[in-house]
Amino acid sequence: MGDGGGLDASRRAQCEKIRMQAAAMFAGDVAPGGIAKRLRLLVTVRSVYRWRADVQRGGMAAVASKDHWDDGAGSAHGLRPSWR
Repeated sequence: MGDGGGLDASRRAQCEKIRMQAAAMFAGDVAPGGIAKRLRLLVTVRSVYRWRADVQRGGMAAVASKDHWDDGAGSAHGLRPSWR
């Protein structure tokens, strides 16, 4: 049974890995557009900006997987449809 916006544990782990990769790139001062380009098939630029803001507010823990994924906008944290 899936939880967290319809994603099962395996998919949540994949998504978290992508967010953590992006967060590590923030530490290297890579611009959000550059991060989205490097992860081009997986994420949107808008998501990268949101993740950067989350990391600035709460550190790496802010982009860790949580039980509830719906951000109110109906997206799975900006992951492209193939990753939802």
